[in-house]
Amino acid sequence: MTFAAWLKKEKMDDAQAAALFARDRAHISKLRRGKARPSYELMLLIHRTSHGAVGLDTWLLK
Repeated sequence: MTFAAWLKKEKMDDAQAAALFARDRAHISKLRRGKARPSYELMLLIHRTSHGAVGLDTWLLK
């Protein structure tokens, strides 16, 4: 599942996700839209917080 799909499933907006992950709302927006990739640390945090729903492989370059 992508980060965007997980946010939608959880009914979480960018501001809520920014608070959850202690990041800037603009950065979360870029991640959601696929315009940026997270740091390794944030990638793992998203993976753990989503209980594995957002797979690490969803961030691979295509």
